[in-house]
Formats: sequence, structure tokens, C-alpha cells
Amino acid sequence: MRLGIRKRIFLNFVLVIMLFGVLCGVLGAWLINRNVLAEAQRRVSLDLRSAWSVLQQEQENLRLFVSILATGKRVEDAYNNPSSGAFRADLEEARLQSGFDFFP
Repeated sequence: MRLGIRKRIFLNFVLVIMLFGVLCGVLGAWLINRNVLAEAQRRVSLDLRSAWSVLQQEQENLRLFVSILATGKRVEDAYNNPSSGAFRADLEEARLQSGFDFFP
């Protein structure tokens, strides 16, 4: 009988330890998953804010450049005489000077 009780106590301890092990594993995985997702969302949000800031700055630069270019003598002359090929050449020169990839 003593072996039966010892064996039963041992199996109960093993069962309790395994139960707590599984419970801790599930809880740990849930906490890690939640923290990883929260960190990923935070980083994406910060990156998107940075990207929008850069985009808005580039749009402002383009708007300023176009407004300055539109008040220039070259553009006025090109619009007054649109048949000359100088219009496209002047705009291409302005695009190259500004550093833009294309000019709308």
C-alpha cells in the first residue's frame, strides 16, 4: 500500500507541475504576442507619421517652386509664344535646376 500512496502523490505533483507549466506557457505566449503586436503597431505609426511629414515637405517645396517659376519671365515669354520649342526647353531646364524627377 505504501508504494501506491507514494506513486499517487508523485503523479499528483507531476500533474500539478505540468498544469502550472502549461498555464505559464500559454500566459507567456499571450503576453509576448500582445507586446510584440503593440510595438509593431507603434513603430508603423511612427514611420507613417515620418513619411507623411517628408511627403508634405516635398509637396510644399514643389508648390513654392511652381509658384516662383510661374511668376518668372521665361514662363511668361513661353506662354506668349507657345509655338517655339523654347517652352519645353525652359521647363526642362527649370526641372533640372530644381532637382525634381519630373515636372507636372
